[in-house]
Amino acid sequence: MTTLVTGAAGHLGLTLVQLLLERGETVRALDLRPTEQLRALPVDVVQADLTDPAALSTAFDGIDRVFHTAALISLAMDQWPALEAVNVQGVRTIVTACRAHGVERLVHFSSIEALDLEGDGPVTEDTPLVTADFPIPYGRSKAMGQRVVLDAISDGLDAVICYPTGIFGPNDYAFRASNQVLQRLRDGERMVMTDAGLDWVDVRDVAAGALAAADRAPAGASYLLGGRYATIEQLQTIIRELTGANLPSRRITMRQVEWLLPLVGLQSRLTGKPPVITKAMLYPLKHGGPVSHARATQELGYSPRPLEETIANTLAWFDDVGA
Repeated sequence: MTTLVTGAAGHLGLTLVQLLLERGETVRALDLRPTEQLRALPVDVVQADLTDPAALSTAFDGIDRVFHTAALISLAMDQWPALEAVNVQGVRTIVTACRAHGVERLVHFSSIEALDLEGDGPVTEDTPLVTADFPIPYGRSKAMGQRVVLDAISDGLDAVICYPTGIFGPNDYAFRASNQVLQRLRDGERMVMTDAGLDWVDVRDVAAGALAAADRAPAGASYLLGGRYATIEQLQTIIRELTGANLPSRRITMRQVEWLLPLVGLQSRLTGKPPVITKAMLYPLKHGGPVSHARATQELGYSPRPLEETIANTLAWFDDVGA
């Protein structure tokens, strides 16, 4: 079996490629910007844009299975055209290529932010997607992209859907949002939000869960691949216990941060620099809550490691790469 991983240079993509190689599989890695870490692996690297169907044709030749991790992740409120191009039209291009090349199975990575997080009770696979007028562009784009996959499943495509929560862990050479939180807390973030948090998960557990879904899940199935809920303050406490660091104790509530948004927006307009806080950044933290991965546990044997272990491993990896 030959497996294609899109977004293969990214945090989840690179981790998934490494896991597939450990299993002895043949891997083709697609990314618009392949990194030296990806090129160092024994894989066939294809540099291509998701929005260019012609460029993708070579990447799909001879492919049996696809893990679609590639996406534009943006916490801005003004990047809808780019988000739609990659996270909606790009998904449509992937689905079309899977059909044209006879791909046996597509594993599509959606996002916890594609789901309506404002309902009662824990988030599950039955939680509805956000609506077409949802105000946060990233979540809206991921929900629309998922609907493309759901339509294809209804039309006979063999695909499964995975929803990662907030991903931590090694292999993040771009140091994305979740790992940035750990870095800032480790380095003594001056203000810590007491009532804001997410369900956090290890990137290695997400990759293992997705691979189990590819191997064992029925067509059309979906799985939340989460770990454990923790507030930013609780993350800070774990880091203090692990490192012994005397971290600052200044606290701020979500309401206070929201009050600052107009001032931050004004500063951005005056300076011409991107805002340091946006509504899109705050939304998942404000509405984050319990997430159930019971289905993945029951059907796939999914068992995420303790959050403390993930944070310890990630901090050690930061030291190894000098971050």
